[in-house]
Amino acid sequence: MGQGERMKRLSILLIVCVGLLSGCPQTGDVKEPEAVTAAQEHARQVAEINTKLGIEYMRQNRNEQALEKFEKALASDPGYAPAPGYAAVLYERIGRLDDADAAYRRALELEPDNASIRNNYARYLCSHDQFEAAEENFRQVIANKLYPTPEIAMVNAGLCARLEPDLIKAERYFNDALTTNPNFAIALYELAKLAYVRNDYLQARAYLQRYFQVAGYSPASLWLGVRVERALNDPTEVARYTYLLKSRFADSQETRLLNESQTDGRNTN
Repeated sequence: MGQGERMKRLSILLIVCVGLLSGCPQTGDVKEPEAVTAAQEHARQVAEINTKLGIEYMRQNRNEQALEKFEKALASDPGYAPAPGYAAVLYERIGRLDDADAAYRRALELEPDNASIRNNYARYLCSHDQFEAAEENFRQVIANKLYPTPEIAMVNAGLCARLEPDLIKAERYFNDALTTNPNFAIALYELAKLAYVRNDYLQARAYLQRYFQVAGYSPASLWLGVRVERALNDPTEVARYTYLLKSRFADSQETRLLNESQTDGRNTN
Protein backbone atom coordinates (compact mmCIF):
# COMPACT_ATOMS: atom_id res chain seq x y z
CA MET A 1 0.00 0.00 0.00
CA GLY A 2 1.38 3.42 -0.95
CA GLN A 3 1.93 6.36 1.39
CA GLY A 4 -1.09 8.19 -0.01
CA GLU A 5 -3.39 5.28 0.74
CA ARG A 6 -1.87 4.97 4.22
CA MET A 7 -2.70 8.58 4.97
CA LYS A 8 -6.20 8.15 3.59
CA ARG A 9 -6.76 5.29 6.02
CA LEU A 10 -5.38 7.38 8.86
CA SER A 11 -7.86 10.11 8.02
CA ILE A 12 -10.78 7.68 8.19
CA LEU A 13 -10.22 7.07 11.89
CA LEU A 14 -10.91 10.56 13.03
CA ILE A 15 -10.85 10.46 16.81
CA VAL A 16 -7.23 10.94 17.79
CA CYS A 17 -6.49 11.69 21.42
CA VAL A 18 -3.54 14.04 21.76
CA GLY A 19 -4.01 15.49 25.22
CA LEU A 20 -4.23 19.26 24.97
CA LEU A 21 -4.58 18.99 21.18
CA SER A 22 -8.06 17.49 21.38
CA GLY A 23 -9.06 17.62 25.02
CA CYS A 24 -9.11 13.81 25.26
CA PRO A 25 -8.85 12.47 28.78
CA GLN A 26 -5.68 10.84 30.00
CA THR A 27 -5.91 7.79 32.23
CA GLY A 28 -3.13 5.58 33.44
CA ASP A 29 -1.82 3.88 36.52
CA VAL A 30 -2.37 5.72 39.77
CA LYS A 31 0.95 5.34 41.52
CA GLU A 32 2.30 6.45 44.83
CA PRO A 33 4.84 9.24 44.36
CA GLU A 34 8.43 8.11 44.61
CA ALA A 35 11.25 10.04 46.13
CA VAL A 36 13.03 12.01 43.43
CA THR A 37 16.11 14.11 43.34
CA ALA A 38 16.06 17.76 42.41
CA ALA A 39 17.69 16.88 39.09
CA GLN A 40 15.02 14.27 38.33
CA GLU A 41 12.25 16.71 39.19
CA HIS A 42 13.79 19.33 36.92
CA ALA A 43 14.11 16.82 34.08
CA ARG A 44 10.44 15.88 34.43
CA GLN A 45 9.41 19.54 34.38
CA VAL A 46 11.45 20.13 31.22
CA ALA A 47 9.84 17.08 29.60
CA GLU A 48 6.35 18.23 30.56
CA ILE A 49 6.89 21.77 29.28
CA ASN A 50 8.36 20.63 25.96
CA THR A 51 5.61 18.06 25.47
CA LYS A 52 2.95 20.72 25.97
CA LEU A 53 4.75 23.01 23.55
CA GLY A 54 5.00 20.18 21.04
CA ILE A 55 1.27 19.57 21.28
CA GLU A 56 0.56 23.24 20.73
CA TYR A 57 2.81 23.33 17.67
CA MET A 58 1.05 20.23 16.33
CA ARG A 59 -2.27 22.00 16.76
CA GLN A 60 -0.89 24.82 14.62
CA ASN A 61 0.48 22.33 12.03
CA ARG A 62 4.01 23.51 12.77
CA ASN A 63 5.44 20.02 12.57
CA GLU A 64 9.13 20.88 12.54
CA GLN A 65 8.87 22.89 15.74
CA ALA A 66 6.70 20.22 17.33
CA LEU A 67 9.26 17.54 16.52
CA GLU A 68 12.03 19.61 18.08
CA LYS A 69 10.06 19.99 21.32
CA PHE A 70 9.13 16.31 21.53
CA GLU A 71 12.74 15.28 20.99
CA LYS A 72 13.83 17.62 23.77
CA ALA A 73 11.21 16.09 26.03
CA LEU A 74 12.35 12.56 25.19
CA ALA A 75 15.98 13.45 25.83
CA SER A 76 15.21 15.20 29.09
CA ASP A 77 13.18 12.40 30.72
CA PRO A 78 12.98 9.07 28.86
CA GLY A 79 10.56 7.82 31.51
CA TYR A 80 7.87 10.45 30.84
CA ALA A 81 5.24 8.45 28.93
CA PRO A 82 3.23 11.32 27.38
CA ALA A 83 6.26 12.47 25.36
CA PRO A 84 6.59 9.31 23.20
CA GLY A 85 2.81 8.88 23.21
CA TYR A 86 2.21 12.25 21.60
CA ALA A 87 5.36 12.17 19.48
CA ALA A 88 4.05 8.97 17.91
CA VAL A 89 1.06 10.86 16.48
CA LEU A 90 3.42 13.43 14.97
CA TYR A 91 5.61 10.70 13.50
CA GLU A 92 2.49 9.32 11.80
CA ARG A 93 1.67 12.73 10.44
CA ILE A 94 5.08 13.22 8.85
CA GLY A 95 5.35 9.64 7.59
CA ARG A 96 7.97 8.28 10.00
CA LEU A 97 5.98 5.13 10.63
CA ASP A 98 8.73 2.99 12.13
CA ASP A 99 9.39 5.74 14.65
CA ALA A 100 5.66 6.02 15.34
CA ASP A 101 5.34 2.32 16.11
CA ALA A 102 8.39 2.38 18.37
CA ALA A 103 7.16 5.48 20.19
CA TYR A 104 3.72 3.98 20.82
CA ARG A 105 5.29 0.82 22.18
CA ARG A 106 7.62 2.80 24.44
CA ALA A 107 4.77 4.92 25.79
CA LEU A 108 2.67 1.84 26.58
CA GLU A 109 5.65 0.12 28.16
CA LEU A 110 5.86 3.08 30.54
CA GLU A 111 2.09 3.43 31.08
CA PRO A 112 0.23 0.30 29.92
CA ASP A 113 -3.07 1.59 31.34
CA ASN A 114 -2.96 4.97 29.60
CA ALA A 115 -6.18 4.66 27.62
CA SER A 116 -5.62 7.70 25.41
CA ILE A 117 -2.27 6.43 24.18
CA ARG A 118 -3.65 2.91 23.69
CA ASN A 119 -6.60 4.31 21.71
CA ASN A 120 -4.17 6.07 19.41
CA TYR A 121 -2.02 2.96 19.03
CA ALA A 122 -5.07 0.86 18.18
CA ARG A 123 -6.05 3.39 15.53
CA TYR A 124 -2.50 3.25 14.16
CA LEU A 125 -2.59 -0.56 14.00
CA CYS A 126 -5.91 -0.49 12.17
CA SER A 127 -4.59 1.91 9.58
CA HIS A 128 -1.91 -0.68 8.80
CA ASP A 129 -4.34 -3.58 8.42
CA GLN A 130 -3.50 -5.12 11.79
CA PHE A 131 -7.18 -5.49 12.57
CA GLU A 132 -6.99 -8.18 15.23
CA ALA A 133 -4.31 -6.36 17.24
CA ALA A 134 -6.17 -3.09 16.81
CA GLU A 135 -9.42 -4.52 18.13
CA GLU A 136 -7.67 -6.06 21.14
CA ASN A 137 -6.23 -2.64 22.03
CA PHE A 138 -9.58 -0.91 21.52
CA ARG A 139 -11.21 -3.47 23.79
CA GLN A 140 -8.63 -2.78 26.50
CA VAL A 141 -9.50 0.90 26.30
CA ILE A 142 -13.23 0.19 26.47
CA ALA A 143 -12.72 -2.04 29.50
CA ASN A 144 -10.67 0.58 31.35
CA LYS A 145 -13.03 1.74 34.12
CA LEU A 146 -11.02 4.92 34.63
CA TYR A 147 -11.56 6.07 31.05
CA PRO A 148 -14.45 8.56 31.10
CA THR A 149 -15.26 8.43 27.35
CA PRO A 150 -15.27 4.78 26.21
CA GLU A 151 -17.59 5.77 23.35
CA ILE A 152 -14.53 7.24 21.61
CA ALA A 153 -12.82 3.85 21.54
CA MET A 154 -16.10 2.15 20.58
CA VAL A 155 -16.54 4.37 17.53
CA ASN A 156 -12.91 3.94 16.53
CA ALA A 157 -13.34 0.17 16.85
CA GLY A 158 -16.41 0.44 14.64
CA LEU A 159 -14.57 2.49 12.04
CA CYS A 160 -11.79 -0.08 12.08
CA ALA A 161 -14.26 -2.93 11.65
CA ARG A 162 -15.72 -1.10 8.66
CA LEU A 163 -12.27 -1.10 7.07
CA GLU A 164 -11.89 -4.89 7.41
CA PRO A 165 -14.73 -4.82 6.18
CA ASP A 166 -17.08 -6.26 8.81
CA LEU A 167 -20.22 -4.13 8.79
CA ILE A 168 -22.02 -6.25 11.38
CA LYS A 169 -19.20 -5.78 13.85
CA ALA A 170 -19.00 -2.08 12.98
CA GLU A 171 -22.70 -1.61 13.69
CA ARG A 172 -22.36 -3.39 17.01
CA TYR A 173 -19.60 -1.04 18.14
CA PHE A 174 -21.50 2.05 16.96
CA ASN A 175 -24.57 0.89 18.86
CA ASP A 176 -22.44 0.30 21.96
CA ALA A 177 -21.17 3.86 21.66
CA LEU A 178 -24.71 5.18 21.36
CA THR A 179 -25.83 3.16 24.37
CA THR A 180 -22.97 4.68 26.35
CA ASN A 181 -23.64 8.20 25.08
CA PRO A 182 -27.02 8.63 23.31
CA ASN A 183 -25.95 12.02 21.93
CA PHE A 184 -22.62 10.95 20.48
CA ALA A 185 -22.89 12.55 17.05
CA ILE A 186 -20.31 10.45 15.21
CA ALA A 187 -22.04 7.21 16.23
CA LEU A 188 -25.39 8.56 15.02
CA TYR A 189 -23.92 9.54 11.66
CA GLU A 190 -22.13 6.24 11.16
CA LEU A 191 -25.28 4.28 12.00
CA ALA A 192 -27.20 6.41 9.51
CA LYS A 193 -24.67 5.54 6.82
CA LEU A 194 -24.86 1.83 7.60
CA ALA A 195 -28.66 1.91 7.53
CA TYR A 196 -28.54 3.62 4.13
CA VAL A 197 -26.14 1.00 2.77
CA ARG A 198 -28.48 -1.82 3.75
CA ASN A 199 -31.45 0.08 2.24
CA ASP A 200 -33.14 0.71 5.60
CA TYR A 201 -33.98 4.27 4.67
CA LEU A 202 -36.45 5.00 7.46
CA GLN A 203 -33.86 3.98 10.02
CA ALA A 204 -31.25 6.10 8.25
CA ARG A 205 -33.63 9.08 8.39
CA ALA A 206 -34.21 8.55 12.10
CA TYR A 207 -30.50 8.47 12.90
CA LEU A 208 -29.85 11.54 10.74
CA GLN A 209 -32.60 13.52 12.42
CA ARG A 210 -31.05 12.75 15.80
CA TYR A 211 -27.65 13.69 14.42
CA PHE A 212 -28.89 17.06 13.20
CA GLN A 213 -30.37 17.80 16.62
CA VAL A 214 -27.05 17.09 18.31
CA ALA A 215 -24.47 18.32 15.81
CA GLY A 216 -26.22 20.55 13.31
CA TYR A 217 -25.49 20.34 9.60
CA SER A 218 -22.33 19.31 7.78
CA PRO A 219 -21.72 18.74 4.06
CA ALA A 220 -21.48 14.97 4.51
CA SER A 221 -24.62 14.65 6.62
CA LEU A 222 -26.68 16.86 4.28
CA TRP A 223 -25.54 14.90 1.23
CA LEU A 224 -26.50 11.69 3.00
CA GLY A 225 -29.84 13.30 3.83
CA VAL A 226 -30.44 14.10 0.16
CA ARG A 227 -29.79 10.48 -0.84
CA VAL A 228 -31.93 9.07 1.97
CA GLU A 229 -34.88 11.30 1.07
CA ARG A 230 -34.52 10.50 -2.61
CA ALA A 231 -34.77 6.83 -1.71
CA LEU A 232 -37.86 7.56 0.40
CA ASN A 233 -39.33 9.60 -2.48
CA ASP A 234 -39.84 12.72 -0.38
CA PRO A 235 -39.23 15.67 -2.73
CA THR A 236 -39.91 18.24 -0.01
CA GLU A 237 -37.10 16.95 2.18
CA VAL A 238 -34.82 16.48 -0.82
CA ALA A 239 -35.36 20.12 -1.73
CA ARG A 240 -34.73 21.25 1.85
CA TYR A 241 -31.46 19.37 2.21
CA THR A 242 -30.40 20.44 -1.28
CA TYR A 243 -30.95 24.10 -0.41
CA LEU A 244 -29.05 23.78 2.88
CA LEU A 245 -26.12 22.01 1.24
CA LYS A 246 -25.78 24.45 -1.64
CA SER A 247 -26.35 27.59 0.42
CA ARG A 248 -24.13 26.72 3.38
CA PHE A 249 -21.41 24.59 1.79
CA ALA A 250 -21.26 25.74 -1.81
CA ASP A 251 -17.62 24.81 -2.30
CA SER A 252 -17.74 21.38 -0.70
CA GLN A 253 -17.10 18.09 -2.45
CA GLU A 254 -20.59 17.00 -1.42
CA THR A 255 -22.14 19.94 -3.26
CA ARG A 256 -20.17 18.95 -6.35
CA LEU A 257 -21.52 15.41 -6.07
CA LEU A 258 -25.02 16.77 -5.64
CA ASN A 259 -24.68 18.94 -8.75
CA GLU A 260 -23.37 16.00 -10.75
CA SER A 261 -26.24 13.80 -9.62
CA GLN A 262 -28.77 16.46 -10.61
CA THR A 263 -27.14 16.85 -14.01
CA ASP A 264 -27.17 13.20 -15.00
CA GLY A 265 -30.03 12.01 -12.82
CA ARG A 266 -27.89 9.61 -10.79
CA ASN A 267 -28.34 8.94 -7.07
CA THR A 268 -24.61 9.08 -6.43
CA ASN A 269 -23.40 7.11 -3.41
